[in-house]
Amino acid sequence: MSSGLVKVLVRKGGDAETAWCVRVKRNGRTLYRLANILFVHATPAWGDLIEAKPSEAEGGRLTFTKIVEKSGRRTMIVDYEKEKTFRALSKFLEKSFDVVTEGLFGPKDGRLGRAYLAVPSDIMPAELFEVAYEKFPDLVAVFPEVEVKRRRTPKRPKRKNPPPVDLHTFAAKGDLRRVRTHIEVGEKIDARDVHGRTPLFMAVLEGHYDVVRYLIAEGADANAKTERGSTPLVAAAMRGRTEEAKLLLEVGARTDIAEGIDSVLAQAAYRGSTGVVRALLEHDPDLDKRWALREAAAEGYLPIVRLLVAAGADPSWRPTKNGDDALALARKRKHREVIDFLTRLRDRDSKPTLH
Repeated sequence: MSSGLVKVLVRKGGDAETAWCVRVKRNGRTLYRLANILFVHATPAWGDLIEAKPSEAEGGRLTFTKIVEKSGRRTMIVDYEKEKTFRALSKFLEKSFDVVTEGLFGPKDGRLGRAYLAVPSDIMPAELFEVAYEKFPDLVAVFPEVEVKRRRTPKRPKRKNPPPVDLHTFAAKGDLRRVRTHIEVGEKIDARDVHGRTPLFMAVLEGHYDVVRYLIAEGADANAKTERGSTPLVAAAMRGRTEEAKLLLEVGARTDIAEGIDSVLAQAAYRGSTGVVRALLEHDPDLDKRWALREAAAEGYLPIVRLLVAAGADPSWRPTKNGDDALALARKRKHREVIDFLTRLRDRDSKPTLH
């Protein structure tokens, strides 16, 4: 049982990073399952079930304490030279070896591109890299370091009854003609892929408005949740798909699938999706804006900060007695424009009124 995406701070020594997690209820306890790959720490790994608690030392943020149940995956890091490598590598590794892949950057500005891999533990990193290197010779093993030797093909994990993927592929590519053909021949419009995503979710995620409009018109569920608890509206918030978000809201997409820092508005603010934030506020002016303002201030998104303040968000709000308000978060991250704006706002509001 899970609901929504939650941000959990993972700190080890002087290094800290934030992971997206799915909230899980188990035996009366609230635990969290990692839904992305950490870029600094090898553990916890993608899919691990972890314990996390609010930490006063971290301003009340939900903070990782221990791993409760391992997912059976290990983290690998590879660099690549060619821009087209990442997408092809991700597709190859997921299909062949059930590897989950995320990218951090590039290649650009003289840097190599970097990919993070969550690899099933029964596959040895050296074996996987040798196979991948043969297909993508621009790869460089970063963690762990691997010397390329004779190719040995690792055993491919078996998938049980994988759901149909063609419709999802065409929805993600924006191929409306083939999407329509698959629907017309009877393929289920809300069919799920291996991650529990529907064709509508994929079309929104990749920003294909015509496909989104067609799927909705054909009866696609605007509130269908993935295995991680995300809906198509969350996908719009994550990728800044403003027009798709407006269309989803028009047909009843829910804005209350999660609360607080996990709300759709807060996620849109964290991702810098200004248009989606505006669409959400216009659709429901009464949305809780407090967490969204903190996220926007912490990430330095001044246009979103302005939007939220104009919509009534309180810049002085703190989640806990000793927690940080929006201005304090902006100062910690050194976002000068946000600091200046919120400081002027605070000074203006603190001036005495003459009678």
